[in-house]
Amino acid sequence: MVNFAPKWIGTANAKILLKILSTGDTLQYELKGISTPPLASKHFSMNCKTKKVSSLTIPINNPYEDKEVKYRVETDIPHFFGEETITLEAGQKAIYKFSVNP
Repeated sequence: MVNFAPKWIGTANAKILLKILSTGDTLQYELKGISTPPLASKHFSMNCKTKKVSSLTIPINNPYEDKEVKYRVETDIPHFFGEETITLEAGQKAIYKFSVNP
């Protein structure tokens, strides 16, 4: 079994050589792994009224049990207010709260 565990998005190339000891023959395999961005795990919607602040909380977690994770928040929502980064210790869960004022 071959496992592909990329650290980031992109393409990785590798080779595997298997030598048959009894015959001296070698089998060569070329491997190509492609890592794509993760899919959203959930979708959220908000109903907002003009000139009224609306807030939403989103549960987030650190899927790693052995290291902290730092998330950077990016959005194209106008009049968005919330922390730009969230840091979670290993295995930690948190609630991310943000507001919009359309």
